[in-house]
Amino acid sequence: MIVDPYERFFVRHDLCLRTPYDHGAALPILSTDGNIDVEDVVTRAIRDDRAKMALRNKDVIRLTKFEVRRDKGVAIFLFRRSDPDATTPVWENQRTRELREADKGEDDAITMSAHLFVELKTDGGPRPTHRAILEEIPGLGRTYVQGILGDVLRAHKYNYKDRRGKEQETYTLVDFLGVKSETIDKAMGAGSEIEYVELVKPPDVRGLDMEHIVPREVRWKLYIRSTPERSLPIINKIKKWAGKDWSDVRVRINMPEARSRLVSVARVQDAADVLFVRAVPVTVKKPLPACTENVNEELLSKAIELFKKG
Repeated sequence: MIVDPYERFFVRHDLCLRTPYDHGAALPILSTDGNIDVEDVVTRAIRDDRAKMALRNKDVIRLTKFEVRRDKGVAIFLFRRSDPDATTPVWENQRTRELREADKGEDDAITMSAHLFVELKTDGGPRPTHRAILEEIPGLGRTYVQGILGDVLRAHKYNYKDRRGKEQETYTLVDFLGVKSETIDKAMGAGSEIEYVELVKPPDVRGLDMEHIVPREVRWKLYIRSTPERSLPIINKIKKWAGKDWSDVRVRINMPEARSRLVSVARVQDAADVLFVRAVPVTVKKPLPACTENVNEELLSKAIELFKKG
C-alpha cells in the first residue's frame, strides 16, 4: 500500500456511548467522580493484549495506545495492523528499473497504523456523543475500529440500579457513525471522480521454486465509466463478487489539484456508507511514517483545528 508521506485524509465521525436498551448509564471517556471509565477499561485491555481483532491467520489489528490530552480536550486511540504473511515490499531502482525485495526477517510483519481523535466534550444528550476524526488508512477503517472498541467495552460488565432500586448488570456499547454529506460530490469534493475499483489478494505461488523470484500482490483494476452516484451499485456488485477470494476492495477517487484517495470498502459495508462520509485533506510538514508507536503531534494539531472549526 502506498500512502502520501505529507498528506492524510481525516474522516469525520460521531462516536456514541450507550447501554443496551438504555439500561443504566454508559461509561464516560473520563470519570469525574473517581468511578471506572473508558480510559480505565481500554488501558487495561491494551496492557493485557485484549484490544485486538484477528482477521485471518496472523493478520491482526490492535489498539496499541490510548492517550488523553485534557488540556486540549482530546482523547487519542492509536490502531495498528500487522501481518507477517503479507507480501514483502519491493523496491524499484529509479535508474535501472531493477526490482529488489525489502529485507524482512523471519519474525517481521508488514505493519501500518491509524489515529482516532475523539473530542472529550459531548453533545449533552442522553446518549453521550463525541465528535471524532479517523485518519484514513486503507485496511484500517471504521468497521475494525468500532469492532475492537465495542469488544473491549462490552466485556466490562458493571451494575446499576433500575427504577425499582434493584441491582442490575449492564455494559457499554459503541456506535461509530460516519458524518455524511448531502451528496457524494460534496463528500469527495467538487470535480472528483471514481476512477477504478482495485481488488487485492496475496499471490498464490504454491509449488513454485521461489529462488530468484520476488512475488507481489495480485491486483486487478476495474475501471468505472460513470458518474460517482451511479457508480455506487457497480462498486457493491464488484464487492459482492469479490467475496472471500480477494483480501481487500479499494476505490480510487481522483480529486482536483492532483489529489487522490484510495478508500477501502469492507465487505459488510455499503459503498455509499463509506463514500458519502465527509473526508478532509490535511497536509503536514514532516513526513509521516506508515506506522508509528507514538501519537503524531502534527496530526493531533490538525485534528484540534478541525474540531474548533466545527
